[in-house]
Amino acid sequence: MVVDVGYGIVGWLPGNSIGPDGCLSPPDLLDSEADLPVTIVWCGVNRAGRFEAHLSAIDVPLGDRVDQLEILYPSGLAQDGGPIRGVIERRAWWGALVDIGFGIKGRLAANLIGPKGCIAPEGLLRDGDDLPVTIVSVIPGENGGLDIRLAAAEHDLGGRKKQLKALYPHGRAQDGGPIRGAVQQWFPWGATVGLGYGLTGTIKKEQFSEWPPPPEIPVVIVDRDVVDGELEIELELGKLERSW
Repeated sequence: MVVDVGYGIVGWLPGNSIGPDGCLSPPDLLDSEADLPVTIVWCGVNRAGRFEAHLSAIDVPLGDRVDQLEILYPSGLAQDGGPIRGVIERRAWWGALVDIGFGIKGRLAANLIGPKGCIAPEGLLRDGDDLPVTIVSVIPGENGGLDIRLAAAEHDLGGRKKQLKALYPHGRAQDGGPIRGAVQQWFPWGATVGLGYGLTGTIKKEQFSEWPPPPEIPVVIVDRDVVDGELEIELELGKLERSW
């Protein structure tokens, strides 16, 4: 929703930040001329070179917003008990940002997209594609909004494991060598590593002689398991027999 904050400045207020008097509940949609107290949580110049301001409603308790989200999507599903119709708004290395209607957006981890998602080259999702989803968790997010985590309604863990094995036979690249891993973040315990196709694995700090790790590392998959509905991939450093 676009909001005029005066002095010729307009800002963007996402549905996740509007709450019970906003667009989380269909009967309570705000009129185009309605007053709404807001705060500016970020402002700056966007990629198009234009001034942009992000807003958040200031009089809406998070608990009320969570309650209304449950009314709108009971048990994380649509009103008819089926999956929510989601639309891929933007893909990223971590997965995808999905519009689930009423100005609400949720995050879908790549490991939860499944065989019809971005785990396999032939199944890459595109921006604007429809994707049925369910809400798996809702927690307070940054800037006073809600952090809504989604899962693809048609994901299949067994299918994902098979595709992972097809992509990386014996935990290695197609040529039998180590997988080219891109370090995404590092922590006191280790690091998260991008493997391609939207997949992310973890590697322990004790695998390295120096810390932090370099941006690119050769890795092999040593284990995979399902934890809280996500496919978790454990990595070890691989040995390069030739240069990349």
